[in-house]
Amino acid sequence: MNDVCSSPVVLSAAHLSKAFHQGADAIHVLRDVNLALQAGERVAIVGRSGSGKSTLLHILAGLDSADAGTVLIKGTDMSEADANQRAELRGVHMGFVYQNHHLLPEFNALENVAMPLRIAGADRQAAEQQAAELLTEVGLAQRQSHLPSALSGGERQRVAVARALAGHPAVVLADEPTGNLDSENAKVVMQLLANLSQQHAVAFLVVTHDASMLGEFDRVLLLVDGCLENGGD
Repeated sequence: MNDVCSSPVVLSAAHLSKAFHQGADAIHVLRDVNLALQAGERVAIVGRSGSGKSTLLHILAGLDSADAGTVLIKGTDMSEADANQRAELRGVHMGFVYQNHHLLPEFNALENVAMPLRIAGADRQAAEQQAAELLTEVGLAQRQSHLPSALSGGERQRVAVARALAGHPAVVLADEPTGNLDSENAKVVMQLLANLSQQHAVAFLVVTHDASMLGEFDRVLLLVDGCLENGGD
Protein backbone atom coordinates (compact mmCIF):
# COMPACT_ATOMS: atom_id res chain seq x y z
CA MET A 1 0.00 0.00 0.00
CA ASN A 2 1.04 3.58 -0.58
CA ASP A 3 2.29 5.78 2.23
CA VAL A 4 0.17 8.84 1.47
CA CYS A 5 -0.45 10.14 4.97
CA SER A 6 1.68 13.23 4.38
CA SER A 7 0.60 13.80 0.77
CA PRO A 8 -1.45 16.86 -0.14
CA VAL A 9 -5.19 16.56 -0.73
CA VAL A 10 -5.85 16.91 -4.46
CA LEU A 11 -9.61 16.32 -4.56
CA SER A 12 -12.12 16.80 -1.77
CA ALA A 13 -15.87 16.90 -1.33
CA ALA A 14 -17.78 18.25 1.65
CA HIS A 15 -21.42 17.59 2.55
CA LEU A 16 -22.55 16.57 -0.94
CA SER A 17 -26.25 15.85 -1.33
CA LYS A 18 -28.15 14.93 -4.49
CA ALA A 19 -31.73 13.85 -5.12
CA PHE A 20 -33.67 13.00 -8.25
CA HIS A 21 -37.33 13.84 -8.37
CA GLN A 22 -40.09 11.65 -9.79
CA GLY A 23 -43.32 13.55 -9.47
CA ALA A 24 -43.80 14.28 -5.80
CA ASP A 25 -41.20 11.72 -4.77
CA ALA A 26 -37.51 12.48 -4.15
CA ILE A 27 -34.90 9.75 -4.51
CA HIS A 28 -31.86 10.69 -2.44
CA VAL A 29 -28.76 9.20 -4.06
CA LEU A 30 -26.19 11.15 -2.03
CA ARG A 31 -26.58 12.19 1.60
CA ASP A 32 -23.94 14.41 3.23
CA VAL A 33 -21.04 12.73 1.41
CA ASN A 34 -17.52 13.73 2.46
CA LEU A 35 -14.30 12.63 0.76
CA ALA A 36 -10.64 13.66 0.71
CA LEU A 37 -8.29 12.11 -1.84
CA GLN A 38 -4.54 12.54 -1.46
CA ALA A 39 -1.85 12.60 -4.13
CA GLY A 40 -0.82 9.07 -5.07
CA GLU A 41 -3.70 7.48 -3.19
CA ARG A 42 -5.77 4.65 -4.64
CA VAL A 43 -9.38 4.60 -3.45
CA ALA A 44 -12.18 2.28 -4.56
CA ILE A 45 -15.88 3.03 -4.25
CA VAL A 46 -18.21 0.04 -4.25
CA GLY A 47 -21.97 -0.24 -3.97
CA ARG A 48 -24.94 -1.95 -5.53
CA SER A 49 -26.13 -1.00 -9.01
CA GLY A 50 -28.05 2.26 -8.88
CA SER A 51 -26.56 3.32 -5.57
CA GLY A 52 -25.23 6.60 -7.00
CA LYS A 53 -21.56 5.75 -7.63
CA SER A 54 -21.51 7.17 -11.15
CA THR A 55 -23.49 10.21 -10.03
CA LEU A 56 -20.85 10.88 -7.38
CA LEU A 57 -18.05 10.63 -9.95
CA HIS A 58 -19.90 13.01 -12.28
CA ILE A 59 -20.30 15.57 -9.50
CA LEU A 60 -16.64 15.26 -8.52
CA ALA A 61 -15.71 15.84 -12.17
CA GLY A 62 -17.99 18.86 -12.48
CA LEU A 63 -20.13 17.09 -15.07
CA ASP A 64 -23.17 17.23 -12.78
CA SER A 65 -24.15 19.51 -9.90
CA ALA A 66 -24.95 18.58 -6.34
CA ASP A 67 -28.01 19.98 -4.59
CA ALA A 68 -25.73 20.98 -1.71
CA GLY A 69 -22.06 20.76 -0.80
CA THR A 70 -18.73 21.68 -2.34
CA VAL A 71 -16.03 20.03 -4.46
CA LEU A 72 -12.43 21.26 -4.48
CA ILE A 73 -9.85 20.22 -7.06
CA LYS A 74 -6.30 21.30 -6.15
CA GLY A 75 -7.85 23.87 -3.83
CA THR A 76 -10.19 25.41 -6.42
CA ASP A 77 -13.93 25.28 -5.70
CA MET A 78 -15.58 23.62 -8.70
CA SER A 79 -18.99 24.25 -7.15
CA GLU A 80 -18.58 27.98 -7.78
CA ALA A 81 -17.14 27.63 -11.30
CA ASP A 82 -19.16 28.04 -14.49
CA ALA A 83 -19.28 25.36 -17.19
CA ASN A 84 -16.24 26.71 -19.06
CA GLN A 85 -14.18 26.97 -15.89
CA ARG A 86 -15.12 23.43 -14.87
CA ALA A 87 -14.09 22.15 -18.31
CA GLU A 88 -10.74 23.92 -17.96
CA LEU A 89 -10.20 22.45 -14.48
CA ARG A 90 -10.98 18.97 -15.80
CA GLY A 91 -8.57 19.42 -18.68
CA VAL A 92 -5.73 20.51 -16.40
CA HIS A 93 -6.22 18.37 -13.30
CA MET A 94 -8.27 15.27 -14.21
CA GLY A 95 -8.04 12.15 -16.31
CA PHE A 96 -10.84 9.68 -17.01
CA VAL A 97 -11.16 5.96 -17.69
CA TYR A 98 -14.56 4.46 -18.50
CA GLN A 99 -15.96 0.94 -18.79
CA ASN A 100 -15.99 1.46 -22.53
CA HIS A 101 -12.58 2.77 -23.63
CA HIS A 102 -14.08 5.60 -25.77
CA LEU A 103 -11.10 5.62 -28.13
CA LEU A 104 -11.53 7.45 -31.42
CA PRO A 105 -11.72 4.65 -34.02
CA GLU A 106 -10.11 6.60 -36.87
CA PHE A 107 -6.97 7.42 -34.85
CA ASN A 108 -4.21 5.01 -33.85
CA ALA A 109 -3.12 4.38 -30.27
CA LEU A 110 -0.45 7.08 -30.31
CA GLU A 111 -2.84 9.68 -31.72
CA ASN A 112 -5.56 8.77 -29.20
CA VAL A 113 -3.19 9.26 -26.25
CA ALA A 114 -1.81 12.48 -27.72
CA MET A 115 -5.29 13.92 -28.37
CA PRO A 116 -5.89 15.60 -24.96
CA LEU A 117 -2.42 17.14 -25.13
CA ARG A 118 -3.12 18.52 -28.60
CA ILE A 119 -6.46 19.90 -27.41
CA ALA A 120 -4.63 21.59 -24.53
CA GLY A 121 -2.35 23.32 -27.03
CA ALA A 122 0.78 21.15 -27.12
CA ASP A 123 2.55 20.91 -30.46
CA ARG A 124 2.34 17.61 -32.29
CA GLN A 125 5.91 16.48 -31.64
CA ALA A 126 5.77 17.12 -27.88
CA ALA A 127 2.32 15.53 -27.59
CA GLU A 128 3.32 12.40 -29.48
CA GLN A 129 6.57 12.07 -27.54
CA GLN A 130 4.70 12.04 -24.23
CA ALA A 131 2.08 9.70 -25.71
CA ALA A 132 4.80 7.28 -26.82
CA GLU A 133 6.33 7.30 -23.35
CA LEU A 134 2.97 6.56 -21.74
CA LEU A 135 2.22 3.74 -24.17
CA THR A 136 5.59 2.23 -23.33
CA GLU A 137 4.69 2.41 -19.63
CA VAL A 138 1.48 0.47 -20.23
CA GLY A 139 3.30 -2.16 -22.28
CA LEU A 140 2.18 -1.09 -25.74
CA ALA A 141 5.38 0.29 -27.24
CA GLN A 142 4.97 -2.01 -30.24
CA ARG A 143 1.28 -1.19 -30.78
CA GLN A 144 1.43 2.59 -31.16
CA SER A 145 0.47 2.65 -34.82
CA HIS A 146 -2.47 0.25 -34.44
CA LEU A 147 -6.06 1.44 -34.72
CA PRO A 148 -8.41 0.47 -31.84
CA SER A 149 -10.05 -2.14 -34.08
CA ALA A 150 -6.69 -3.95 -34.30
CA LEU A 151 -6.23 -4.06 -30.51
CA SER A 152 -7.64 -6.51 -28.00
CA GLY A 153 -10.07 -5.34 -25.32
CA GLY A 154 -7.34 -5.29 -22.71
CA GLU A 155 -5.02 -3.35 -25.00
CA ARG A 156 -7.70 -0.79 -25.79
CA GLN A 157 -8.28 -0.22 -22.10
CA ARG A 158 -4.54 0.19 -21.51
CA VAL A 159 -4.52 2.87 -24.22
CA ALA A 160 -7.37 4.54 -22.35
CA VAL A 161 -5.33 4.45 -19.14
CA ALA A 162 -2.36 6.02 -20.94
CA ARG A 163 -4.64 8.72 -22.36
CA ALA A 164 -6.00 9.47 -18.87
CA LEU A 165 -2.45 10.19 -17.68
CA ALA A 166 -1.59 12.52 -20.56
CA GLY A 167 -0.95 16.01 -19.25
CA HIS A 168 0.03 14.80 -15.77
CA PRO A 169 -3.36 15.09 -14.01
CA ALA A 170 -3.65 15.25 -10.24
CA VAL A 171 -6.42 12.65 -10.16
CA VAL A 172 -7.85 9.99 -12.45
CA LEU A 173 -11.52 9.07 -12.08
CA ALA A 174 -12.36 5.60 -13.35
CA ASP A 175 -15.91 4.25 -13.70
CA GLU A 176 -15.89 0.43 -13.83
CA PRO A 177 -12.64 0.40 -15.87
CA THR A 178 -12.50 -3.41 -15.97
CA GLY A 179 -16.23 -4.03 -16.41
CA ASN A 180 -15.91 -5.19 -20.04
CA LEU A 181 -12.76 -7.29 -19.53
CA ASP A 182 -12.21 -10.93 -18.70
CA SER A 183 -10.68 -11.72 -15.30
CA GLU A 184 -7.10 -11.97 -16.61
CA ASN A 185 -7.18 -8.64 -18.45
CA ALA A 186 -9.07 -7.01 -15.58
CA LYS A 187 -6.27 -7.99 -13.21
CA VAL A 188 -3.63 -6.61 -15.59
CA VAL A 189 -5.43 -3.27 -15.94
CA MET A 190 -6.09 -2.90 -12.20
CA GLN A 191 -2.48 -3.70 -11.31
CA LEU A 192 -1.41 -1.22 -13.98
CA LEU A 193 -3.53 1.48 -12.35
CA ALA A 194 -1.92 0.71 -8.99
CA ASN A 195 1.62 0.85 -10.37
CA LEU A 196 1.04 4.04 -12.35
CA SER A 197 -0.47 5.72 -9.31
CA GLN A 198 2.85 5.30 -7.53
CA GLN A 199 5.04 6.17 -10.51
CA HIS A 200 3.17 9.37 -11.36
CA ALA A 201 2.02 10.34 -7.83
CA VAL A 202 -1.50 10.61 -9.24
CA ALA A 203 -4.58 9.79 -7.21
CA PHE A 204 -6.97 7.18 -8.58
CA LEU A 205 -10.64 7.09 -7.57
CA VAL A 206 -12.17 3.95 -9.02
CA VAL A 207 -15.76 2.76 -9.04
CA THR A 208 -15.71 -1.02 -9.28
CA HIS A 209 -17.99 -3.98 -8.62
CA ASP A 210 -15.11 -6.48 -8.74
CA ALA A 211 -14.39 -7.53 -5.16
CA SER A 212 -11.36 -9.56 -6.27
CA MET A 213 -9.55 -6.34 -7.20
CA LEU A 214 -10.02 -4.46 -3.93
CA GLY A 215 -6.62 -5.52 -2.59
CA GLU A 216 -5.00 -3.12 -5.08
CA PHE A 217 -6.42 -0.10 -3.21
CA ASP A 218 -5.30 1.91 -0.20
CA ARG A 219 -8.89 2.46 0.89
CA VAL A 220 -12.27 0.95 0.05
CA LEU A 221 -15.41 3.04 0.54
CA LEU A 222 -18.98 1.77 0.44
CA LEU A 223 -21.84 3.85 -0.93
CA VAL A 224 -24.92 2.67 0.96
CA ASP A 225 -28.26 4.46 1.04
CA GLY A 226 -26.57 7.61 -0.23
CA CYS A 227 -23.90 7.62 2.48
CA LEU A 228 -20.21 6.97 1.95
CA GLU A 229 -18.80 4.61 4.56
CA ASN A 230 -15.40 3.10 5.28
CA GLY A 231 -15.30 -0.38 3.82
CA GLY A 232 -12.25 -1.48 5.82
CA ASP A 233 -8.63 -2.07 4.69
